[in-house]
Amino acid sequence: EESLQLTTLVSLKIIDLAYSSITIMNLQTLLEAAPNLKTLDLAYTSNLLGDLTLTPGCLAHLEEIDLNTSGIKQCIKNTSTV
Repeated sequence: EESLQLTTLVSLKIIDLAYSSITIMNLQTLLEAAPNLKTLDLAYTSNLLGDLTLTPGCLAHLEEIDLNTSGIKQCIKNTSTV
């Protein structure tokens, strides 16, 4: 079994997962592997249950996200310290 390694999707800028059945664990792996992501569409993804824990700065380039009718609660916790 092959696994997605960190930062293997460095050229990926847009991910459209609308209406997909991606799980929170698979989303976490995908986001960690795509550090230059600018647009993320998670609309109508009802399988995203649980906590999403990402490396600080993982979504530093993110400009647009669609959480419309997704399983993600629109609550962001910043666990980094300044």
